[in-house]
Amino acid sequence: MSGHHRAGDPALRDLLESTENAVFAVDAGGIVLAANAPARLSGYAPEEAYGRPLSEVFLVTPPVVLPPPLFRFPFPARLVTREGKTLDIEYMVVPLGATDTRHAVVFRATPPPSFPAGSGELADILQGIPDIIYRLDADANITFISDAVQRYGYSPNALIGKSLFTLIHPDDREAVKYKVNERRTGDRRTTNVPFRLLVRQAGPGAEKAIARCRGQYPVMLLEAQGIYRGEAPAQERFCGTQGVARDVSEKVWAEQALRESEQRYRALVENTDVGIALVDAGHTVLMANSALAAIYGLEPGEIVGSRCHEVFDGRKTPCEECPGAWAMETGLSRAVERKTKRRDGAAIVTRQKAFCVCSGGGPTGYTKFVEDVTGKAKAEEEKAKLQQELQQAQKMQAIGTLAGGIAHDFNNILGVIMSYAELSRLSARDPVKTAHNISQILNASLRAKELVQQILTFGRQKEADRRPLDIGHIVHEATRLIRATLPPSIELETRTGTDQSVVMADPIQVHQVLMNLCSNAEHAMEECGGKLTIAVERISLGPFDPLLPGDFPPGDYVHLYVRDTGRGMRQEVRARLFEPYFTTKQIGKGTGLGLAVVHGIVEAHGGAIWVESEPRKGAVFHILFPAVEAVCQQDEMDASLPQGRGEHVLLVDDEEMLLDANREMLQSLGYRVSVAASGEAALEQFHAAPESFDLVITDEAMPKMPGHVFARAVMAVRPDLPVMLCTGYGGFGTEEEAKALGVRGCIYKPYRLEDLASRVRQVLDGKDGHGGSGCGRPEERPGD
Repeated sequence: MSGHHRAGDPALRDLLESTENAVFAVDAGGIVLAANAPARLSGYAPEEAYGRPLSEVFLVTPPVVLPPPLFRFPFPARLVTREGKTLDIEYMVVPLGATDTRHAVVFRATPPPSFPAGSGELADILQGIPDIIYRLDADANITFISDAVQRYGYSPNALIGKSLFTLIHPDDREAVKYKVNERRTGDRRTTNVPFRLLVRQAGPGAEKAIARCRGQYPVMLLEAQGIYRGEAPAQERFCGTQGVARDVSEKVWAEQALRESEQRYRALVENTDVGIALVDAGHTVLMANSALAAIYGLEPGEIVGSRCHEVFDGRKTPCEECPGAWAMETGLSRAVERKTKRRDGAAIVTRQKAFCVCSGGGPTGYTKFVEDVTGKAKAEEEKAKLQQELQQAQKMQAIGTLAGGIAHDFNNILGVIMSYAELSRLSARDPVKTAHNISQILNASLRAKELVQQILTFGRQKEADRRPLDIGHIVHEATRLIRATLPPSIELETRTGTDQSVVMADPIQVHQVLMNLCSNAEHAMEECGGKLTIAVERISLGPFDPLLPGDFPPGDYVHLYVRDTGRGMRQEVRARLFEPYFTTKQIGKGTGLGLAVVHGIVEAHGGAIWVESEPRKGAVFHILFPAVEAVCQQDEMDASLPQGRGEHVLLVDDEEMLLDANREMLQSLGYRVSVAASGEAALEQFHAAPESFDLVITDEAMPKMPGHVFARAVMAVRPDLPVMLCTGYGGFGTEEEAKALGVRGCIYKPYRLEDLASRVRQVLDGKDGHGGSGCGRPEERPGD
């Protein structure tokens, strides 16, 4: 039969020559590639068919469909031969090879009632098809079923004569029966009818199929086509059904798992108080949950499709420090807090975090998590406020405790001043002795000034001002006040060493820590006396050093400890020592706030505090602060006093003695001075000749018209005129308040001639808050 087809393909030649049915090999376009001898059934010789469309040489109704949606066998059709005769036939389409580029179309003129099993080319083709091919009689009993049914535990021969519906899950039978019976009405074809197949006893390949089911029924997709017989179309009658059942379990189970996963995801996203949004790389919101909408007082539909920064923050451009942009740029996540407003205008604080979403090797957007922390932020502010008030109240308590020592120290200073003043009067004719006496009076006055400044700064309510600070210097300052308060039965010893013990700290708060610990030690020794030791040392701690707290890194630290030889503490007392309002003192002798405040201050400075104590063996309070390098400062003091150049100064003070003394000091420096004893009198002088003055120096604490009120009135007329405020109590006149008011400088009472000369020259030369050194202090003071 080599003349009937191209002989280059032995497998194709063997297929065509092994069957009595008419077989055509066609390409994807239906062009005949080869044909066998029985193909003459159409009236065309095989050599005439080669290269022509199959629809021309084998005219059937309905036409052959290439390729079919599913393998269907057999298809009933009607053949019109070359001579015009009409024959009832059946045909089958089978792929040749792994692709859909070639097919074998098998025709036969007299179809049997079923497809018998056995050897032959057709049986071999059907055996390789994974879909179940079946034929039913008019009562839906099986007349043929392919070997593929064995994978589900059935024998094909055992199923012949049985109803198809016995293989179908009971819950699906009626639906399938309805569809199959539709074939009786003349509707010849039904597609995509799903049903669950019952799995029986094990058969060839059944173990794998049953294991794949994972306890579920295999899902099949049924296609059915009616079979009709008759000499003419009007005489046709329904003879049965044929078709294919394809296993689509994996697809159905995957879709079901996806739906369940989406449901779980949706339930998780919607049942959380955290706002969640999926945002693309252009900051457009693709998905948002209800919690996110509730945080901003919006509807979810208003968020999706909008730009993130527009809908949440009312901005036209992305927010600064956008966590989403950061996540896409770095691949990392970070949290930010942002203040914004809800739709109803209420202010809220949100904590936002974003994670990058990548696809195809690059970022495609980010997932954003938003938490409403408004209440938490308010609670933190309230907590900070309460802590500040607690510390302030405790500082006032400490000042009350030290009042006796302060009075004692101040009386000693006044005694020195008075004594040397008397000696100066007696030695008026001896210039050397007089100069010595005056020098001692000035030294005592400076000591009094420092004492007043310490009290003021310690009692002032202000934010922590941390800067490089030598703890040893603070210990020396504090012990001057502490020593005077201790009874004679308590000995005080200080050890500061020679190394600089510099930390980043607020000097006022370090003072407070020392005073509290020393007051606590005094209480422990009040009955029998003892020894109080305050020591400071710079130490280097390794990873296994017993002094190093467990969560602290190795490094350099400043170790401050306060030791007493008092009655000591039991373990249960040590465990609660730093709790607020816990005290072992009698009612009226303690509030229980001191050590709690100490603990809070130390922790706020990044330090650690603990106590070692046993009953009747005293106690040691240990404090560790991270050490920093000392900052070198050099005094740049001119040997000679800065002099005036005849500038006209308006000096205002309600204290006549100070007014006279300051006028003489300014005049001795080369300035022309006009004085006024009140703000009202000074304002009258100023209005009389506002352009005649080069500088105004006014006291702040004056009756009727305080200095800052007078300064505003002057600057309203002459904005260019430099104004200095004098203050002695740290009320108005801080650097921030001075800048806000517009004054050029502040000077703090009491001050020396050197201080006045230097500060006035700075202000006049423009080295002030408007281009120079700001609100200057003639000398550094704790807390300023």
